[in-house]
Amino acid sequence: MAVVRNHAKIILVRMIDGRSFTWESSANMRSCHNVEQCCLTHDAGLLHFHREWIDDLLSKSNSR
Repeated sequence: MAVVRNHAKIILVRMIDGRSFTWESSANMRSCHNVEQCCLTHDAGLLHFHREWIDDLLSKSNSR
């Protein structure tokens, strides 16, 4: 586990059958009356893109 300053709301899912899903959202994890948007994508390249920068950010964290 690591704690980093980040405002991205991204969920990366790689299924056991090989499918990859990326969920990108503007929604914050709190209740509010804002209109939020999200995008669910079935694209291994997009998952890989996000995984690379997230791994890089976590590797630089001192909170492991």
